[in-house]
Amino acid sequence: MGTAFRFDGKPHSAVNIPADETLNELNSGTIDASINSTDSNTSQAILCKAFAFALWIEDGRVEAFDWASGTWFSTDVFVADGEWHHIAMSFSSGVQGGTVLYVDGVELAKGTITVNRSRPHGLTIGSWESEEGGIHNFVGAIDEVHIWNRVLPPAEIADLVPRNAVGEVTLSDNRIDDGSFESPDAATELFLYTPSCTSWKFIGTSGIAHNDSPFGNGKSPNGSQVAFLQRGAEILSTFEVSRGGDYQLVLMSKGRENEKDEVNPIEVLVDGTVIATVTLSSNVDYTPSLFDLPNLAAGSHDISFKGVNDADATTFVDSVSLSLKARTGF
Repeated sequence: MGTAFRFDGKPHSAVNIPADETLNELNSGTIDASINSTDSNTSQAILCKAFAFALWIEDGRVEAFDWASGTWFSTDVFVADGEWHHIAMSFSSGVQGGTVLYVDGVELAKGTITVNRSRPHGLTIGSWESEEGGIHNFVGAIDEVHIWNRVLPPAEIADLVPRNAVGEVTLSDNRIDDGSFESPDAATELFLYTPSCTSWKFIGTSGIAHNDSPFGNGKSPNGSQVAFLQRGAEILSTFEVSRGGDYQLVLMSKGRENEKDEVNPIEVLVDGTVIATVTLSSNVDYTPSLFDLPNLAAGSHDISFKGVNDADATTFVDSVSLSLKARTGF
């Protein structure tokens, strides 16, 4: 997989996306993700927009909930087995049998949900807390989350599931190794300049910082470490895709908490070409940035992040991942 978000089942372990008009107006569509969990004893929220649509695991099986009627419907397939599974749900609000659950590209259950647009909520990944105080925290990894503004037909949903040359489901494609910068472990030193590791090369005043280090990086949104870049420093890696197509690159970043007046924008380069410049929007919270990589060819590619401010300013980067939007070859 790409670099997945890993959740420990605790309340802070979640990704929260504020409500906006696009999400609030979504009356029909498709949501999907890849998951890996071994927890079959709890009710876990994978992806949830309260009073609208959600994907859950209950007793190790994928299920959906209709807030309008207070009813659940689920699949019979056990997915809390420590293996990666692709799950999806297409829905048309208020249509009887218009909500369909899929596991690994196979249609397994139908039901009905009704979206309540008068109660707009944000989107949460990996956790949900009900108004009554019930907490549904995910334990495991979630990767490649998508929200589509149309109902994908079964053939398109099946096509989202990575398969090898003989048609077997294989959720190990589109990898960026250690996109959460967990190696080497900096728990003792709290931060390391130009560490030696197999996945990334650190150049100049760059390195990794552990949670709550003196750098002011705070807590990582994924794991316990982040990368940092100061001045014109650079970090580099390579990744490989087994099939060509339109991909999307995602990263999370923020500035240094005690640097209120200086920021260090970073250039994002793929195969030596600048595809975007990330200008930090916060020195407190990690915020996501998404970049389209159209017509990316199968094979090996270079990726790097480079600071552009010569002043003493720091940028923290984490949760670098890659997902396939549409394939152009097999």
